[in-house]
Amino acid sequence: MNKIRCDHEYAKLIIKKGLSNDGDRPLLIEFDSDELKDFVEVLKYEAARMGIKEVVAYNVNTKARYEYLRNTALEDIKPNSLFDTLILEELANKEATMLFLRSYTNVSREGISNEKIRMMYSITESPLKNFYEYTDNNRCRWCVACYPTMEWAQKLYPKMNPWEAYDLLYRNIMYMSKVDEKDPSKAWEDLIARYEETTEKLNDLRIQKLHYSNNRGTNLDIYLPDDHIWVGLDEKDYYGKKFLPNLPSYEIYTGPELGSTNGTVYSTKPLVYNNELISEFGLEFIDGEVERIITPNSHDRKVLESIIDRDGGSCELGECALVENDTPVGKTQTTYLETLYDENSSCHLALGDSLPNSYENGLEMDDEEKISKGHNVSQNHVDFMVGTDDLEIVADTKKGKKLIFAKGKYQL
Repeated sequence: MNKIRCDHEYAKLIIKKGLSNDGDRPLLIEFDSDELKDFVEVLKYEAARMGIKEVVAYNVNTKARYEYLRNTALEDIKPNSLFDTLILEELANKEATMLFLRSYTNVSREGISNEKIRMMYSITESPLKNFYEYTDNNRCRWCVACYPTMEWAQKLYPKMNPWEAYDLLYRNIMYMSKVDEKDPSKAWEDLIARYEETTEKLNDLRIQKLHYSNNRGTNLDIYLPDDHIWVGLDEKDYYGKKFLPNLPSYEIYTGPELGSTNGTVYSTKPLVYNNELISEFGLEFIDGEVERIITPNSHDRKVLESIIDRDGGSCELGECALVENDTPVGKTQTTYLETLYDENSSCHLALGDSLPNSYENGLEMDDEEKISKGHNVSQNHVDFMVGTDDLEIVADTKKGKKLIFAKGKYQL
């Protein structure tokens, strides 16, 4: 595998297919590790070749941010010390496309209270008002993609030589993203077309309820509102232009109805939240809300409590996603400790905000209208994996019950 060629193919794929940026808008690249700087330069180079006149690369610099929180009193925390609010507001005004380039970064939160973590997000709401309004409801085209780092590779493959571990992670990322194929863009177009056929079948069923069950103890009912829509790999922005928000993506998802989820569900993969690793857990829902966290681990319980207590919508579901077990991500047989990949190897649910594309006219609704329609609204959106080889999902449709997922595959 020629790394230089793959880097440039990957960069072109992200910009053209992920962001659908044809040179018509500025590009913001937000990245979270100094190890990503070389690939950021490749992205800048390819963006310039595509006619994108303004590219801003913004290092989130997570370690410095957490050090700032650790050493600053709660009342003294300033928004611009957490995010460069002026840059983000300016790019929102210019209707930039936004790439969120991620890697696994192990940043210690020792000495930082949950109150400070919540403050980190809430304190930026006012100075980033225009930015959040722009990024809500797909008014901007955005894409989440990952790139390997030595730190991440050694975390995943601790028994391997560091460079061999990095090479394996690099090859897996290129494979999962179809960069190793002859024409990556055409490969994604073909895959999107196949997934559109599946979403059409699901939408034709007009599902009223989903029942999840497996031998781990999952026994969960999730009702769907009448205006729900199943969405495939790509999405449309507010103006109707298609883009690929996750690269790679192998999920088909929809949104549940507020106040209607009942039963118990067990996670099947570790969850990383704010750089905290949570092992397997269970959640019991009553009338939509998490009523009980099932885990013997006190640390995991505290982290999960910080998720569901963040705001009023964080204790309810906002997404139901179907993912077959044999996706390219699943075939690598690796838990990546990165939601972008792990959620594309397993059926999953999400606590918190519902995705606007998963409801009819959802992009045009404000928060009050969303809630009135039974859609969840939250600052959180936390995916957790629930897929197993024996997971069965039975749908209540207007024509009766139908098994739609079993043995790790769609049953349509």
